[in-house]
Amino acid sequence: MSVFGLNANKTFELSNVLKNKEPRKKQAASKPRIECSQSAKSFSMLRQPVLKAPNLMKHPVSFLRSVGLLEALSYLILLGIAMPLKYFWGMPLAVRICGSIHGGLFVVFCFALWRVLMNTGWPFSRAVLVFIASLLPFVPFFIDRRMRAWVAADSNQTEA
Repeated sequence: MSVFGLNANKTFELSNVLKNKEPRKKQAASKPRIECSQSAKSFSMLRQPVLKAPNLMKHPVSFLRSVGLLEALSYLILLGIAMPLKYFWGMPLAVRICGSIHGGLFVVFCFALWRVLMNTGWPFSRAVLVFIASLLPFVPFFIDRRMRAWVAADSNQTEA
């Protein structure tokens, strides 16, 4: 008789082990044999999806622009929504959540700026300008337009 795939002897042994009546003996060091059904074998033969990087990851400046805009938006949400919720309505949790998200995005922005500085040959003064712009509200939206122009100018210089 079989209960959940176990025969009667195994079920009795399992119940004794669970009741701590009889300690289980160690088995020989052999690997257990795992058998797969046909459906499991066919599942492993399915084509696995290939993850491709989006276009913004191919060029460091486009990634910097995307992260910069997200970081600027999170900064405005922090200043315009979360801070009034904390100081006028006594809800400090909003600042904690928005501040954490903004802080994480700012760290990613700094790494992206460093990547641009190392890979594109931007002058250090340009990187400092972008960094200072990220500290001020609304300025990253204006500097994004300039970054787009810098990328276009750099691509024109490499083609010529």
